[in-house]
Parts: sequence; structure tokens; C-alpha cells
Amino acid sequence: MDPARWAIDPRLVITVSRPNPQDFIEAYLGSPGWRYSSICRFLTRAFCAYGNTHVLGSLRMLCLALSPLSECVWSIRAKMYGGSRMVLVVVCLVAGSVSATQKLQERYSWQQLDFVFPNQRLKQQALARGDYVPTNGLPVGIERWENKLFVSVPRWKDGIPSTLNYIDMNQTPSGSPALIPYPDWSSNVAGDCANGLSTVYRIKADKCGRLWALDTGTVGIGNTTQQLCPYALNIWDLKTNRRLRRYELRADDTNANTFIANIAIDMGRSCDDTYAYMSDELGYGLIVYSFEQNKSWRFAHSFFFPDPLRGDFNVAGLNFQWGEEGIFGMSLT
Repeated sequence: MDPARWAIDPRLVITVSRPNPQDFIEAYLGSPGWRYSSICRFLTRAFCAYGNTHVLGSLRMLCLALSPLSECVWSIRAKMYGGSRMVLVVVCLVAGSVSATQKLQERYSWQQLDFVFPNQRLKQQALARGDYVPTNGLPVGIERWENKLFVSVPRWKDGIPSTLNYIDMNQTPSGSPALIPYPDWSSNVAGDCANGLSTVYRIKADKCGRLWALDTGTVGIGNTTQQLCPYALNIWDLKTNRRLRRYELRADDTNANTFIANIAIDMGRSCDDTYAYMSDELGYGLIVYSFEQNKSWRFAHSFFFPDPLRGDFNVAGLNFQWGEEGIFGMSLT
């Protein structure tokens, strides 16, 4: 294998440019005891936009995730209004060849998030107790399956009643709809390790009608982070809304610096022949989970670290250093 053929993207650290990564895995990572052919379809890319956006008082770079969904390209764009008000905009690119003549159409936008509570009394109680603070929610992940648009809201601050939610696109094709907890309210209780979800970032739906979501088990952000539960991969049957599996990552899959936000799903010959790739941005690793074997493996390599010489950015007169993240975004081809 010629290592020179591997291109390294400084924003992402690893970019696969060779069509067969099997040689890379064998030569650099050693044999992990799982079938190599799955990772031969693995490809990572980063799509980042940088700006003077001040998110939650600390972030100075907003990364946009672009993923093709049937005939549309969906993206999330966040803007700040009045110093603290945030609006999320979901846009759809009309099907057809991508060109400069096509215009993005706004589908959904929020200045603050609302949720579909069982009744008005419970909503008022949540507001009074601080369990629901409309201005504290920041959506970070979206995924579409049939008429459902899933939206994840991490519990970075107090007052986030549900971390995994959806919108019925048939009932509300546009506007600022209230988010519906998925699969229900009881499944979104922070700290309920066996049954609930604490914080979900990215979510993926596959061709077998399953929804994959990694629960980080945390609340808070930065120095306020509390690890209430272990990292756990949750998989639901979208036709029945029944959870098929909850898999806790092994102790060897994570380390003291682990932060896993992204997930990519790789389907093979059957629904059982499916692998999930989870990127450890701050622990500098890649975790792979086999649905068929119900096992996971962690890969570590120097390619997963950031390049310290490539982390200096100057955008619109703003100079900042961004060099902590390893593998950030992932896509499959």
C-alpha cells in the first residue's frame, strides 16, 4: 500500500481517498477480529462553515452538516438575534442538478423551541419548575424518514424537556412547529439509563426503517458536563416505534476525553449486516459497532488527531484557533 495516496483533510484529520481501505486497516490498525469488508465502504468528509456566531457563550465556529436525503439536501443554519435569541432554519434544495441558479427554500424556522406536551397543565408545570425553558434549546441534528423530520436537541442547558424529537411534515409542511418527543415522553428522561435518553446529537435512519441514535448520557456542556449514564447506542423500528436494541459502549471504547457526537450507518447485504461508525472527536478514535454480532471495536491512529499547524483561521477579520477536534463529520459512499 502506498500511504502517499491517502489525503489528509486538516479540518477533519482523516479523509479516505483510496477506494479500498482494507489495506489501510490491516497495515496500520492491526486485526480487530471483525469482518473488514464493511469498512471498505467507509468514507469521511467535513463540511464546515465558519463565522462570528457566539453559541451558548463559548462557541465561535458553527459547523453545518449536509446530508443527502432522497431528492433533497437538508441543512441546519443557526443565527443569533439580539445577542441571545437563536433561530434554526431548515432548508431544502429542490431536486435536480445542483447549480447556482437554484434557490434554497426555507421550510422550518424557530426563534425559540416549543414541545408538544400531553396537556397544557403539564406544560405550565414544566415552565414553573424550570424543566422547560423555551430559549435554552438549540437543535443540532436532523434526519428525515418518510413524513417524519427528526430533530435532536442536546441538554447543554437546563430546561430541555426532550432531546430526541420529530415533526410530522404532512401536518406541518412549514412554519415553527412544536417538537414531538420520540418515541414518547418517558423515553426522554435524562438520567434514566435503562429506558431514557439524556443527550442525543446526530441521528440516522437506514433503508430497513430503523432509527439510530447515540445517547451520550450527559447533561451540560464544557466544564458543566455531567456524565449521568454510559454512552449507549439506541436503535428503533420506525414502523412500530419500538426500541429494538440498546447497546452500551464497552469501557475500552471510550477514554477520559471521549466526546462522540456523530454517527454513520453502513448497510451491507441484509439488515443484520449493518455497521455503525461513531467518531470520538476529543478522544481521537473511531468506534465501530456490528448489529449482527452486537459487538463494538475501537480504532486508534495518529491520523485521527488534529494537525496543530492547520488550526489557525481568519474569517471576516476574526482570528481564532480551532485545533482540538479529530474526526468531526462522517459520510458514506
